[in-house]
Amino acid sequence: MAKPGPFSRVEHKLIVKVGTRGVCLLILGFMWATLGAGFLLNPMERFSKPGHGGVLDFLDDGPGVFIFSSMWIFGGIVAIIVAFQRPITCRDDVGFNGVALPPFLWGAGYWWSYLLNQLSDGEFGRPNTYVAGMVYWSITLLIMFLSRNLSDHPEGPCAGRRALRGPIS
Repeated sequence: MAKPGPFSRVEHKLIVKVGTRGVCLLILGFMWATLGAGFLLNPMERFSKPGHGGVLDFLDDGPGVFIFSSMWIFGGIVAIIVAFQRPITCRDDVGFNGVALPPFLWGAGYWWSYLLNQLSDGEFGRPNTYVAGMVYWSITLLIMFLSRNLSDHPEGPCAGRRALRGPIS
């Protein structure tokens, strides 16, 4: 049998510390916080038509960028905090909600841009944002699936307590 590498040892230590669900929250939380920082530091026209003006310009410029970026950062931080609280509480529903809400709202923004583009005959919004809307809502569905069906590792901190109390989302 092969000797486990350093990555598998770190993975095992994390699973024992926060459980499989906690590791999932840590990974997603770090990704979301990084993604939000990237959106904040590199604002670009994602929802509105190219150039200034239009109904959706507030999402791509000024406070809209800060609000949409902060959602990702806040959701990531919440997921990380909840992951480290799991050994104490064995609850992680707030963490999974924290990582599901930003892609849901971001997808809604893209769908809004697409629908506005279609209703205004191309004057506002962007024509192909439905693709991004589908991608972000698919990410939301994946997170919802994980939150309902991802079981904890038998060596995780909540494995025994979860089985006694029943499923906790």
